[in-house]
Amino acid sequence: MGGTVSLGVGALMRGTAIASIDPNSYSDRIFSASHYGPIEAIVRDGKLVNISAMIELDNRPTEMLMYGLQDRIYDKTRIAGPMIRKSCLEGWQTGDSKPELRGKEPFVQVDWDTAFKIAAKAIVDAAANHGNRPSSRRPMAGGAMPA
Repeated sequence: MGGTVSLGVGALMRGTAIASIDPNSYSDRIFSASHYGPIEAIVRDGKLVNISAMIELDNRPTEMLMYGLQDRIYDKTRIAGPMIRKSCLEGWQTGDSKPELRGKEPFVQVDWDTAFKIAAKAIVDAAANHGNRPSSRRPMAGGAMPA
């Protein structure tokens, strides 16, 4: 399988479409991809002003790419940053997250550094309290049960 993947990537990289795109040569153009397809985003003063399909890479782009994606970026329903339950934020260092309040209290926005610290602590705590092995209640990949 690795040879097939390498051949596909090699063929793609030799293609004129990829070779013609130099993302470092445009200061206000950002090249990216979403599950809708490859895009070129035009950004002015830190704000997205336009999205274009990259016809060189996807000759049949969906309209959701140009209209839906751009409309979602600044929509009032978009979550602007990481959110955490209020009691989890208050008790994350002590582990007093008050699970009984799930679904009964508001979420509050936190900065990314705080979100990463809380997530990292939760992962470390889970490994320390429950081990760093798969759950014995679920089969592993391939259907085998953990020892």
